[in-house]
Amino acid sequence: MSLYRSVRAVTGASGTGAIDWDAVAEAAKASTDPGSLELSEAERSGYAADVREARDAVGAVGSVYLTIGANRTRVGKVEVAVSGRITIVDALTDVERDLRSGTRVLVVDRIDGGTVLVEPA
Repeated sequence: MSLYRSVRAVTGASGTGAIDWDAVAEAAKASTDPGSLELSEAERSGYAADVREARDAVGAVGSVYLTIGANRTRVGKVEVAVSGRITIVDALTDVERDLRSGTRVLVVDRIDGGTVLVEPA
Protein backbone atom coordinates (compact mmCIF):
# COMPACT_ATOMS: atom_id res chain seq x y z
CA MET A 1 0.00 0.00 0.00
CA SER A 2 1.37 3.44 -0.87
CA LEU A 3 1.50 6.30 1.60
CA TYR A 4 -1.15 8.08 -0.47
CA ARG A 5 -3.53 5.13 -0.22
CA SER A 6 -2.79 4.79 3.53
CA VAL A 7 -3.72 8.42 4.14
CA ARG A 8 -6.81 8.13 1.92
CA ALA A 9 -7.95 5.09 3.92
CA VAL A 10 -7.60 6.96 7.21
CA THR A 11 -9.26 10.17 6.00
CA GLY A 12 -12.07 8.22 4.36
CA ALA A 13 -12.84 6.18 7.47
CA SER A 14 -16.12 6.80 9.20
CA GLY A 15 -17.35 6.18 12.68
CA THR A 16 -17.39 7.83 16.03
CA GLY A 17 -14.39 6.10 17.60
CA ALA A 18 -11.05 7.73 18.25
CA ILE A 19 -8.32 7.42 15.63
CA ASP A 20 -5.22 5.56 16.79
CA TRP A 21 -2.63 7.95 15.35
CA ASP A 22 0.27 5.75 16.47
CA ALA A 23 -1.16 2.91 14.37
CA VAL A 24 -1.63 5.29 11.45
CA ALA A 25 1.99 6.43 11.72
CA GLU A 26 3.23 2.83 11.86
CA ALA A 27 1.15 1.89 8.79
CA ALA A 28 2.50 4.88 6.89
CA LYS A 29 6.10 4.02 7.83
CA ALA A 30 5.64 0.39 6.88
CA SER A 31 4.32 1.30 3.45
CA THR A 32 6.92 3.94 2.62
CA ASP A 33 10.41 3.28 1.28
CA PRO A 34 12.79 5.01 3.71
CA GLY A 35 15.12 6.01 0.90
CA SER A 36 18.74 6.91 1.40
CA LEU A 37 20.32 9.66 3.45
CA GLU A 38 23.66 9.35 1.69
CA LEU A 39 24.90 12.60 0.17
CA SER A 40 27.32 13.01 -2.67
CA GLU A 41 30.55 14.90 -2.08
CA ALA A 42 29.12 17.87 -4.03
CA GLU A 43 25.96 17.93 -1.85
CA ARG A 44 28.02 17.76 1.37
CA SER A 45 30.25 20.55 0.11
CA GLY A 46 27.22 22.69 -0.79
CA TYR A 47 25.62 22.26 2.63
CA ALA A 48 28.93 23.02 4.36
CA ALA A 49 29.30 26.22 2.31
CA ASP A 50 25.76 27.33 3.29
CA VAL A 51 26.57 26.80 6.99
CA ARG A 52 29.89 28.69 6.71
CA GLU A 53 28.22 31.61 4.92
CA ALA A 54 25.49 31.84 7.57
CA ARG A 55 28.06 31.68 10.39
CA ASP A 56 30.29 34.31 8.77
CA ALA A 57 27.31 36.61 8.09
CA VAL A 58 26.63 37.21 11.82
CA GLY A 59 27.29 40.90 12.52
CA ALA A 60 26.95 41.92 8.87
CA VAL A 61 24.53 44.56 7.64
CA GLY A 62 22.64 43.74 4.47
CA SER A 63 19.25 44.12 2.85
CA VAL A 64 16.18 41.95 2.53
CA TYR A 65 16.09 40.28 -0.87
CA LEU A 66 12.85 38.31 -0.37
CA THR A 67 10.28 39.34 2.28
CA ILE A 68 10.79 37.77 5.73
CA GLY A 69 7.64 36.92 7.71
CA ALA A 70 7.07 38.49 11.13
CA ASN A 71 7.79 36.34 14.21
CA ARG A 72 9.51 33.58 12.20
CA THR A 73 6.37 32.83 10.17
CA ARG A 74 8.06 32.76 6.74
CA VAL A 75 11.64 32.26 5.65
CA GLY A 76 12.90 35.06 3.47
CA LYS A 77 16.29 35.89 2.02
CA VAL A 78 18.87 38.56 2.77
CA GLU A 79 21.75 39.81 0.70
CA VAL A 80 24.95 40.37 2.71
CA ALA A 81 28.67 40.69 2.11
CA VAL A 82 30.45 37.58 3.41
CA SER A 83 34.19 37.03 3.02
CA GLY A 84 34.44 39.86 0.50
CA ARG A 85 31.58 38.78 -1.75
CA ILE A 86 27.85 39.36 -1.86
CA THR A 87 25.81 36.28 -0.98
CA ILE A 88 22.13 35.50 -0.40
CA VAL A 89 21.16 33.49 2.69
CA ASP A 90 17.87 32.29 4.19
CA ALA A 91 16.62 34.48 7.04
CA LEU A 92 14.03 34.70 9.81
CA THR A 93 13.16 37.51 12.20
CA ASP A 94 11.62 37.91 15.65
CA VAL A 95 10.27 41.37 14.73
CA GLU A 96 6.47 41.68 14.90
CA ARG A 97 6.09 42.87 11.31
CA ASP A 98 7.17 41.52 7.93
CA LEU A 99 10.54 42.80 6.72
CA ARG A 100 9.99 43.72 3.10
CA SER A 101 12.41 43.67 0.20
CA GLY A 102 14.97 46.47 0.44
CA THR A 103 14.82 46.81 4.25
CA ARG A 104 18.29 47.22 5.79
CA VAL A 105 18.94 44.50 8.36
CA LEU A 106 21.58 43.35 10.81
CA VAL A 107 22.36 39.63 11.02
CA VAL A 108 22.24 38.91 14.76
CA ASP A 109 22.59 35.11 14.92
CA ARG A 110 22.76 31.85 12.99
CA ILE A 111 19.67 29.76 13.72
CA ASP A 112 20.55 26.47 12.07
CA GLY A 113 22.30 25.28 8.97
CA GLY A 114 22.29 28.12 6.49
CA THR A 115 19.55 30.22 8.12
CA VAL A 116 20.24 33.50 9.95
CA LEU A 117 18.23 35.66 12.35
CA VAL A 118 17.95 39.34 11.41
CA GLU A 119 16.54 42.57 12.78
CA PRO A 120 16.13 46.01 11.20
CA ALA A 121 19.43 47.92 11.12
